[in-house]
Amino acid sequence: MKCQTMVNHGSRLATLICLLALAVPALAQTDRRFNLAPQLPSGLKLGAVEKEVQLTATYEQAEGTDRGRVHVKAVVAKDWHLYSVTQPAGGPKRTRLELGEGSPVKLLGPFTPNTAPQKSTPEIFQGVTVEDHVDEVIWTAPIQFADPANPSSSELQIIVDAQACKDATCLPVEETLTAKFTGSYAPPMAGGEFRDENSVVSWSAELLPGKVRPGDDAQLIVRATVDDGYHLYKSSTVDANFSTVILVTKKNALRVGSPTASTEPVLSDQQIPGLAEIAYHEGDVTWTLPIQVDKAAEAGEYPLEAMVGYQACTDSSCLERRGIRLTATITLGKETSDAAVPVAITSLEYREIAEAAAVGDWVDDLSASVGSEGGSGFSIPLALAFGLLGGVILNLMPCVLPVIGLKVMSFVEQAGQDRGKILSLNLWYTLGLLSVFWCLAAVAIGFRTFYGESFSWGEQYTYIQFRLGLMVFVFAMALSFLGTWEIPLPGFATNSSAGALQRKEGPAGAFSKGVFSTVLATPCSGPFLGPVFGFMLTQSNVVVVAVFTAIGLGMALPYLLIGLFPSTIAWLPKPGEWMETLKQGLSFFLLGTVVYLFAGVPDEYRAAVFGMLIAVWFGCWIIGRVPNWESMQKRFTAWCTGASAAIALTLLMFHLLVPAAEIMKWESYSEAKLIALQKQGKTVMVDFTANWCPTCIYNFNSVLNTESMAEALQQHDVVPMKADWSQPSDEIKAKLSELKSASIPLLAIYPAGDPKNPIVLPDILTDSQVKAALKAATGSDSVPQSASRDNGLMR
Repeated sequence: MKCQTMVNHGSRLATLICLLALAVPALAQTDRRFNLAPQLPSGLKLGAVEKEVQLTATYEQAEGTDRGRVHVKAVVAKDWHLYSVTQPAGGPKRTRLELGEGSPVKLLGPFTPNTAPQKSTPEIFQGVTVEDHVDEVIWTAPIQFADPANPSSSELQIIVDAQACKDATCLPVEETLTAKFTGSYAPPMAGGEFRDENSVVSWSAELLPGKVRPGDDAQLIVRATVDDGYHLYKSSTVDANFSTVILVTKKNALRVGSPTASTEPVLSDQQIPGLAEIAYHEGDVTWTLPIQVDKAAEAGEYPLEAMVGYQACTDSSCLERRGIRLTATITLGKETSDAAVPVAITSLEYREIAEAAAVGDWVDDLSASVGSEGGSGFSIPLALAFGLLGGVILNLMPCVLPVIGLKVMSFVEQAGQDRGKILSLNLWYTLGLLSVFWCLAAVAIGFRTFYGESFSWGEQYTYIQFRLGLMVFVFAMALSFLGTWEIPLPGFATNSSAGALQRKEGPAGAFSKGVFSTVLATPCSGPFLGPVFGFMLTQSNVVVVAVFTAIGLGMALPYLLIGLFPSTIAWLPKPGEWMETLKQGLSFFLLGTVVYLFAGVPDEYRAAVFGMLIAVWFGCWIIGRVPNWESMQKRFTAWCTGASAAIALTLLMFHLLVPAAEIMKWESYSEAKLIALQKQGKTVMVDFTANWCPTCIYNFNSVLNTESMAEALQQHDVVPMKADWSQPSDEIKAKLSELKSASIPLLAIYPAGDPKNPIVLPDILTDSQVKAALKAATGSDSVPQSASRDNGLMR
């Protein structure tokens, strides 16, 4: 990025934003956890959620074949969640898993989870179903080896692009995993009959057809051949009344309905009072399960798994309950085949089936078509009308409130001007407003074209770098309204001394206000817009642009009407000193917007972000010390100094106030754990720290939590332990008192051979100082300077 020399008032604001943007890659390098840029320079790794999501990848080969499976495991921290790989468009960011370039395998189908995602319909996504995973999920995809004789010949890399969220906080998950080869497995044999040992039932199954197109139908056919004298009970998804429990547990892009039996069940003579009727099938029976394929499903191989739990009985007795697992693969593509695909059957403990049946109803409702277009009976004219009305209502949303005040002041200044001038300014405002909607339409079309998914209304707010940039801009504008500095854009003059220079708004100011009001409006989605955005997901690019334009025109409609009928602003008072008071009052609405954006900042970054706002305040104050009527050289110097100071202080805040991701595993401190490690003969290094202690964070980031220190700890077999005093802790306070200290930071190294005499290092640490203390604690060197072996701290 190159910032050009400022040549006019308008370019100076762009320069400040440009300079602040330069801090993004620097911040990403300064701290491994806080990554503001969605795409970092080559070689840098995005690790924004290393604590919240732990990712690993493995792959294996089916014995004697060129096929195999690749697995990606995500362990999600408590209260956090990851979105699914099938997250519908219009909702949050979908998890994407792809093979890296030069992969030794070919992906034969999509990644599918081992557990179905939990589903909800939060209001923020206007009726779009949100699918997410918590705790743990394993995605598996079928693969084909280029060299099956040597499956681990080259690295297999998996690119993960996802988003982890907790409450209102979302962080990017962008990582390239190197999959570990774990050996081979015996694939289940498909075809023929299966009879479990000592069972009286033979089973066979097939998938018909095995190759279908997205949107087509298929069937899973399960046959039971029963020995003479025995019978099986009617099917159910509930473990009760001797039922044959049939559950399709893995279906991915498929929807599976209720099974239909080939024969009508017969009521048993042995009914149990108070319970549902007991019915059974006489002789052999075949169950057919209807399958619908999602119209939006991608081509590839999709695994299908089902469980069947059964109990064979005679008229007088029953055998033990048993279970089988059915495994098959359905292929989705452009070509179809009428041929059936055999299903592999293996034995399964009935306990697993009973546990799965208790989870919920596994039968899908097939009455509504899968992947239907539109889905709401919407027509294009109705969508345009709803978009226009929803745009008008956006003006009443709290997100737009600060800008409404700007426009009120603009109308006051326009009062008394000629009609043509008023209409021109409102048209410029409308153009600025529409430009943002057109950009959103372009982004939505681009995402759908290149990534196969839609960019949702307000989705930019899921990126923390966008929220921080907007927070800085709104905060700087609030400072301008309070008179700290002067925003050099026509129409945004706030300083009374500069009012004469910018009495009239001008086209640039009107356009800028239109842009700013629309950016602030995007987190709000008023009535009528939810169905509109859902309708757009399946429409052509022309319709998408038309609907976004309708929303923009609806939002601009009040201002266009005032431009066409300027007499409507005649009731407003004449410009005067009261406007200065109004401007300063509006600053508090802007500061309220900053508070709203600040609420979504992750806890561990809030101190640094607050420091960033103070740095911006300081930079604006420096700029404001030189008024706009001074020479270009003085103003340029002030802008460079203010911007440089804001960037430098922001970098310092993030370095001092944000703990880096843990390179090594740190044990959480407790006296009991410390004693247990000492009894094991371990040397223990305890870091007494807190998130409110800048020096502590500096020590952790710069000295204790480095690759070099991790190697030193491993070399000397030292266990690192963290005593976090961020919250009150009598145990930590007592330990500090034992070490004759009432303050932190403090580092205590307890030698394995002499744990009662720890080496204590207070205050700011250096790498050489700590490593010397480690050598002394393990008996390989003397006690370093600035340390104590008798709990007497040297300050």
